[in-house]
Amino acid sequence: MANEPKVVENPDLVAALKELHENKTPENQNKVLTLILHKATFLAPAKVQSEGEVDEQGRKKSMVQFMLITNKEGQNYMPAFTDVEELRKYVKEDSGTQILPVTFDQYVTMLQREGKVAGLVINPMGISMTMEKERVLKLAEQKKIVMEKIATAQGVPGMKVIDQDKIHNEKLVQAIKELHENKNLQKQQEVLDTLIHEAKLLAPVQTGEAAGEGKQNVRFRVIVTNEGKHLLPAFTDVNELKKFLKEGDEPQILVVDFDHYARMLDNDQAQPEGVVVNPAGLSLTLNRDMIRALSMRKQGLLQREEGDTAMMVADPLLVPVEALKAVSELAAQRGDITTMWLRQLVRPDGVQRYMLVVDHTGEQAEVLAAIQETAGKFETKLPLDAIPFHSEFAKSSVEDVEPFYTKEG
Repeated sequence: MANEPKVVENPDLVAALKELHENKTPENQNKVLTLILHKATFLAPAKVQSEGEVDEQGRKKSMVQFMLITNKEGQNYMPAFTDVEELRKYVKEDSGTQILPVTFDQYVTMLQREGKVAGLVINPMGISMTMEKERVLKLAEQKKIVMEKIATAQGVPGMKVIDQDKIHNEKLVQAIKELHENKNLQKQQEVLDTLIHEAKLLAPVQTGEAAGEGKQNVRFRVIVTNEGKHLLPAFTDVNELKKFLKEGDEPQILVVDFDHYARMLDNDQAQPEGVVVNPAGLSLTLNRDMIRALSMRKQGLLQREEGDTAMMVADPLLVPVEALKAVSELAAQRGDITTMWLRQLVRPDGVQRYMLVVDHTGEQAEVLAAIQETAGKFETKLPLDAIPFHSEFAKSSVEDVEPFYTKEG
């Protein structure tokens, strides 16, 4: 053969095809189709001919004609080979045939274009699998739907490839480390706040064809603890994920946030009983009740009263971290600011603002003005108002809420 791509191998698919031939169960079929659709790269024999013309870069244009195999009924199929060994059963080594690597999606494109091709056959000279054109196109459409659902879950519509290396969560990793070293309420609060408001986590999943339904689904990986509890694993970064995966284990990876896990676990009948972050490292385990409570705290608005006007106060959905850091540094320098809390205010007309509640010992107008000026230097999602702690409205707004700043000593 003119080119022999020795690097193309599909041992998992070869084994799965063998299992399917020995035991034709829906589970085995699902395994084969999952590997074909999402993982395998095949070898395809083709004839490459130069057309004599050149493109804009001065390169000669070529025409690629993929070889077909004809069955006893005279139907033409595109052959796909899992490895060189299977290929050699069909194409002689000295035939001069070009060998190209081709994925399932590329076969779909060719089948859509070639009206006289009946379908696809994998390893026609060995343990084979024939897929009719209609079946291939249907699977391609199902795969597209699944990938769109995955993209929606990631919050990035239209994207199919996850750049996992961009997911780090340094703040959460550091907070969990400090919590393991010093288990106090403040550290625990920092971990939980970071998890529910900021973190983007990696979740291993499997996509495939559901048994008996002919439809693809997405299944989140579940682990079982020594106590027999079923938990959804979540990872802060690729390195933590690699600690967990076994050699040869290559699941698809979704990027999900706390809200996604909360929705999955908002069902007492669901098997997973919670989430474990970084199960193979410094871990954090949250059961269903804790996740539900945190979700209610994040999403639920607490109704308060200010005079005759109903006001709604909630935990901020997006914390203005840099502004709070600057205000905390100001408070530490001044010495007359004792405690500060951050809340999100929703007025009856729908207008929303950040509400920074301040407990202090200084001159009120001057303290609040200094805080407003410092916070105003930063761009925040909502306007920010500093109000004194002494009013009943302010006190009720921060009841049972952890402050983001407390004066030392």
